[in-house]
Amino acid sequence: MTGPKSKDLPGVREDELRYGRINGVFGIRGEVRLFLYNRESDLLADGPEVTLLHEGKRRAVRIKSRSGAGKRVLGRLNGVSTPEAARALIGAEILIPTANLPALPEDSYYHHQLLGLSVHTESGELLGTIREIHTSGNVDLWLVKSRDAEIYIPAVGEEIISVQPGVGVVVSDG
Repeated sequence: MTGPKSKDLPGVREDELRYGRINGVFGIRGEVRLFLYNRESDLLADGPEVTLLHEGKRRAVRIKSRSGAGKRVLGRLNGVSTPEAARALIGAEILIPTANLPALPEDSYYHHQLLGLSVHTESGELLGTIREIHTSGNVDLWLVKSRDAEIYIPAVGEEIISVQPGVGVVVSDG
C-alpha cells in the first residue's frame, strides 16, 4: 500500500508515507484526479487531513476521495473550488502519517516497511537489499539488489523464513 520510499523525496518526514499524487483536474468545481499507489484503499474516503508537498512547500489539507469512471479516483480538497486552483496543485505529493495507517494482520507488512531491508539466506549469505516490490496477481515479487546482481524473490511462505521490519529478512536457502 505504498509508493516510492519517502526518503527519496526531499521534504518528506520519516513518520510520513507517500500515498499518491494529484495528477489532473476534473470538472468545474475544483475536483482533482488522483494517482494513488494503492487505488483500492479507502483511507481517503472519509476526508482525513493529509499533507500536500508541492514545489518544496508543505500544506495541510483535508482530502476526500471517490471513485470516478473506470479506474479513475477523484478527490475534493477543502478550500479548492475552481479548476484553476486545482490545476495549481498538479504534481503535489499526498503524504499521510504512518501512524494513521490501518493495522495489518500478523505476518503482513506495508511496502515501506520492507523497502531497504537487507535479505540474507538461512545460511547467512547476504543477497542484497529490497529495492522494489512488484505486485503481480496473488504474489508480490521483491527485487533484491546487491552490487553484483539483481534477483527476484516471490513473497510466499515457502521462500520467506522471517521478516523483521527495521532489521531484515531471511529467505530459504533453496
